[in-house]
Amino acid sequence: MVTPSPLKITLVPVWAGGADELNPLYVSPASGKPSQMLDAVTGGEKGVRFADGCGGALAVDSSGLTVTALQITPQCTVRASVGNFTELQSAPFGITSRENAGE
Repeated sequence: MVTPSPLKITLVPVWAGGADELNPLYVSPASGKPSQMLDAVTGGEKGVRFADGCGGALAVDSSGLTVTALQITPQCTVRASVGNFTELQSAPFGITSRENAGE
């Protein structure tokens, strides 16, 4: 059984030289003001939406900005829409119980 808790999701810009993990575009659940880059690309949080890419293992709140793990699954992805970029997808990851998290 998974205790539902919000997942930390970080959107990073990818430039010709690679991903810029030091200057994230957005981190969910959010706190504080959106980054200047997010404002420039999407007009702020209103241009960001997440979706379940795991066949029901994730729940996305009504704002589309907070993703919660609901059940254990060996392979999962989060889909995202960021401004005009509507077909984004995370790298695959698994959802495990806390007891198995260290294995």
